[in-house]
Amino acid sequence: MDVMKSFSKVLLIVLAVFLAACSSGNDPDNTTIPEVPDGLVGYWIGSNFFYINQADTTERVDLAEFGVVFSIIVNPDSSYSSTTLFLGQTIEEEGTISISQDILTFTQPSDQVRIGKFTLDGTAMDIRFEEEAFDFNQDGIDDPAILDITMEKQTR
Repeated sequence: MDVMKSFSKVLLIVLAVFLAACSSGNDPDNTTIPEVPDGLVGYWIGSNFFYINQADTTERVDLAEFGVVFSIIVNPDSSYSSTTLFLGQTIEEEGTISISQDILTFTQPSDQVRIGKFTLDGTAMDIRFEEEAFDFNQDGIDDPAILDITMEKQTR
């Protein structure tokens, strides 16, 4: 059960940072919101949610195997809403996304920023966050990690 507590703790922290966003884009006066590409607009459901150990990339944990369900709706005006379900808890967030080439930037209302590289291939999207931490060996000390999320676009 210690593993589940650790996953729950780490997941809630990661998701709070990842899912919350409101970006000002490149406009210093916050008067415009950048638009997202048409291919990114829509309803997405996560199919994989991997933490990968940076010291040993063969060591990975898929939180989807522990019941994590993640979905996000991305709108043409860069706004989004997301829902994460884990251990009976629902986490809902709304915000905006800014995009520059293959980089997605999520900025929390507190101005905390999370940046990930993404690839979009039709109805599949991968987002990779390189500067993460996860306690792989359950010793109470977080190890440098990569968070790799795969999502599938849905029709509603």
